[in-house]
Amino acid sequence: MKILYQPQIDEVREAALLLEDFSNPEGSRILGEQTDREASNLALDRERRKSCKDVQRILERLRREARLTAQEREWFKPDHGMENGRPTASSLLFALTFSNGVALEKIEQAVAGTTPGRIRAYFARVCLQDDDWLNTQAGDEELSMEAFVQAVMKEETGLRPEDKCHVLSVFAAYQTAFSTALDAVRRMLALLQSARAEWQPILQRWDEKARLACREGSELMEKISASIPLLKQWPHDLCVRPSLSDFTGVRVWLKGQDPSAFLPGGLMGLLSIGLSFWDFQSPHLEAITDAERNLALKLLSDKSKFDILLALRQGPCYGAQLAQKLKLSAATISHHMAALLSLRLVQYDAQDNRIYYRLDRKRLEELLRRLQSDLLE
Repeated sequence: MKILYQPQIDEVREAALLLEDFSNPEGSRILGEQTDREASNLALDRERRKSCKDVQRILERLRREARLTAQEREWFKPDHGMENGRPTASSLLFALTFSNGVALEKIEQAVAGTTPGRIRAYFARVCLQDDDWLNTQAGDEELSMEAFVQAVMKEETGLRPEDKCHVLSVFAAYQTAFSTALDAVRRMLALLQSARAEWQPILQRWDEKARLACREGSELMEKISASIPLLKQWPHDLCVRPSLSDFTGVRVWLKGQDPSAFLPGGLMGLLSIGLSFWDFQSPHLEAITDAERNLALKLLSDKSKFDILLALRQGPCYGAQLAQKLKLSAATISHHMAALLSLRLVQYDAQDNRIYYRLDRKRLEELLRRLQSDLLE
């Protein structure tokens, strides 16, 4: 694996991800909406809190000024990529979200110049993770509409009936639908570019930390490589990029060579790190300060946060598992987890393209010792 460090926002891809977010009727991955309601729960100093608020303000302004119509939200609404029983990705935008550093015009040309069968084949392979058609059609790169319908309707996809209907309606004439939707994509891209002056200073601070943390052999990269066995033998480049849309998260995409791939600069391997990710990593202090003790007690008084810790006592879980166990939304889990991470009551590891959370037992022991010292000694 070779790391390609690219500290620039992929504006085309980010514009598509923002359109997915802003069109999602079941919530947004923009953590700032939850952070704003209970910001006092996060053990962040003034500078780091300001950085997160700055990103939140940028995203909220982009949401307002995008002015998506009801028709556009219907086009772009997530309909696959299931997490916790809910879709997270838009089939109409997949040609943009699976590109990497490619101009919008080149993607538009690639979609227009590719046969519908090849586009269906690529979507079925990378988005539905369906290999059956390759086995039955002797390696043919074209996927008929009939075979595509069968692939979408499979129970293994995990798609809800309404999601299956939406995917099929998009692919009834994908190229026409994609071309029609490009006006909204260009509008979102122009808004994102107009905000450069706002997010560039945040990106510079991100770069200062990420440039060291994302080197080969670094603690972060070693942890990710150890947690995702495929990375150790990964024959392709792993591109490291900042993300504005998922501004507190870390995501890994790994896609192998595909005979049906048609996109220029197709996404092979990507490590996406949010612009505010580093702000949510608390300093590794050995002692529990007075402020941290008080915040920890406040966090533990929240039933949902305490339930998360109890669930993690049984073993590591990723976000969707916690949401299912505790009957909470994915956005709520992300909000609570940010607060727990900020005090290092939990830790995370990347495994199988997911982020698994686990108790930070040493930190909890430090907290117990501090309480014992304060109350019993």
